[in-house]
Amino acid sequence: MSENGTPLSRRQFGTLASGLLVATALGGSACGTTGTRTAGQSGAEGDPFALLVAEHRQVDQLLQRAVESSDPGERADLLAQVRRALTEHAVAEENALYPVVFQQANLRETVPDLYEEHSQMKVALFQLEQMPKEGENWTKGVTGFRKLIAEHVSEEESVVFPRLKSALGPEQIDQLDQLLRRERGLVG
Repeated sequence: MSENGTPLSRRQFGTLASGLLVATALGGSACGTTGTRTAGQSGAEGDPFALLVAEHRQVDQLLQRAVESSDPGERADLLAQVRRALTEHAVAEENALYPVVFQQANLRETVPDLYEEHSQMKVALFQLEQMPKEGENWTKGVTGFRKLIAEHVSEEESVVFPRLKSALGPEQIDQLDQLLRRERGLVG
């Protein structure tokens, strides 16, 4: 049951169940735990947020190269690289990050939108893969896809990541980093 007494939808139940599992993996408390980073964990290593931001930039660079290329074969190859990068990134976010956001960052209402935006990106990527890799339609399609991604990235980087980062203690951030890396590894 939801907070207002109505039954949960399958989607709401799945989000809640995933959140509970990940929250348990992160110490089981919304209050956070204290801990220290191990030596050598700086920059993107040990910082799940820096790694996610780097992945956002990588995808945008690949799409920029696809727009700039005039070779349909190279465009198709770059799009395949985008698919691979986005698949790993989305699996990690959907299975590890978003459940933690749901539980820990006081952004419960945002999580369904984040999943929906990922769904829209998957459909848009599929459509790009199906169209000829030349001409004005290609350029418009990639430009629209980049805009869709940019809007999602902006919300994550300006709202979601900072709130989650402030809600988690150092030990929980390390555990989130491990969960995200594990999820990425499952794709490969």
